[in-house]
Amino acid sequence: TSQTASQTVGPWSLSMANDSAVTINITPTSSQAVYTATNNLSVTNSCTAGATITMTTNSTASNSLTRAAVSSDTLEKNIAATTAANSLSNDSWGYSLNSGSTYNAVPKKGTTAATIYDASAAQTTALSVPVMFGVKTDNNMPSGAYTNDVVYTMTPKAGCLTYGVTWDFDGGTAKSGATYPSSLNWGATVNLSQLTPTRNGYTFAGWTNGSSNYAGTETAANLNSANSTAVTVKALWTATPYSISYTLNGGSVSGTNPTSYTIETNTFTLINPTKSGFKFKGWTGTNGTTPQTSVSITKGSTGNRSYTANWEEEAATMQTFSCSSLSSGGSVTLKDSRDQNSYVIKKLADGKCWMTQNLKLINKTISSSDSNLPSGSTWTVPASNVSSFTTAYNTNAAYYDSTYGGYYSFYTATAGWGTDGVTSGSSTKDICPKGWRLPTGGSSGEFQTLYNNYNSSALMQGVPGFVLSGYVYNGSVRNQGSYGYYWSSTVNNANSAYRLYLNSSNVGPADDNNKLYGFSVRCVAS
Repeated sequence: TSQTASQTVGPWSLSMANDSAVTINITPTSSQAVYTATNNLSVTNSCTAGATITMTTNSTASNSLTRAAVSSDTLEKNIAATTAANSLSNDSWGYSLNSGSTYNAVPKKGTTAATIYDASAAQTTALSVPVMFGVKTDNNMPSGAYTNDVVYTMTPKAGCLTYGVTWDFDGGTAKSGATYPSSLNWGATVNLSQLTPTRNGYTFAGWTNGSSNYAGTETAANLNSANSTAVTVKALWTATPYSISYTLNGGSVSGTNPTSYTIETNTFTLINPTKSGFKFKGWTGTNGTTPQTSVSITKGSTGNRSYTANWEEEAATMQTFSCSSLSSGGSVTLKDSRDQNSYVIKKLADGKCWMTQNLKLINKTISSSDSNLPSGSTWTVPASNVSSFTTAYNTNAAYYDSTYGGYYSFYTATAGWGTDGVTSGSSTKDICPKGWRLPTGGSSGEFQTLYNNYNSSALMQGVPGFVLSGYVYNGSVRNQGSYGYYWSSTVNNANSAYRLYLNSSNVGPADDNNKLYGFSVRCVAS
């Protein structure tokens, strides 16, 4: 008969079959002889890590072969176990794995077991492991049945009992205080809900072993569904959505600003809103209390956000102003919509509305929609260049000074009208804002009329605000702080045009100068 034992460890199976008994028949002889018999084990093991088979006796007291007392011989008889790995000494017994050339003692139970099979790989087809037992004796040994129980133990290697675990947090951080096991027993369970990692900008979505996903309490076998000797368990993440809210305070956005984003969203810039009659000052909110006119949310940002649009009421523009709306002596600040420069406008003693600062327009192309030009026409005021002022009459020349404003040749001030071919009359176009124009000159002109009301240099520099801005001639700026010159729209002859002149003590409201000079410009409402 034979005995078979099978065991399942996790996904692995182990099986061992052996003969139930080994009988050695001894024929008495006067000389010591070795008598043998073999016990064949049949072994299978599906674990890739392998298994071992060990052997001991079933007694903690003795590893001798023992004959019980009989009536004719009331003493117990023993055949001692061999004491060394050899070919058996007289009156001893042992086992051999090499067909009898060397015998070893079968250890007593409780001592170090003898290893008779050691594999580091799977054995999926039955393997026969022969264990030879030998007895050396002569005819002096009393007859009888000498016995001892031998126990075979098949043990899977550690790799069959457990498997290694690597935890891949995929950019996250382990849960504080949690223990992530580096190995798991096949029969164990693991509560994954207690091992939840964290990651900035992401929500944890469970674990994966590469083929299946897991979240709660799982068996070690399920977690290693591929039956590997080691498994990597990787965290799954979903990007957390964050909200973006807007308070536009009456404004509107041309297009769409996003209402949500994630840490993975590419960098984007908010579209600024508009509001009729108001200038957008910037966004406040998540970015702070100082308005920012350009707000970007960069890739990698997190957190809910809110933004509030801030506005300031726009000054009325010169282009939409009506002088009749201003009372005598009154003033208002207006913006030139062409370049956003602002000017204080006053209704002076002559009953007209005047700019009280010098025109600052520079490096702009103007048109009939925003300037005092014929319908459909344009004119370009050039960039600031003092060298552009030469002795040529028809040069488009302009220069800008941060203190005194713009200087323009007569040709430029009249938007190309005042060439050296024009000998009389007043320009019907100029570089003033739409609804404004250059004042007329000469003895009956508007400069003269204004001077009649403010008849001193001090008074002209007072309420009307004329300054001693000097002039530009032949590539250089001259007499700033000493003299002031302002173009009218009126020509005197082919080479000259009327202008207003003043210094610290004198005023010349109806004199003329050469058209190629660079003079300041003041505009009067039409």
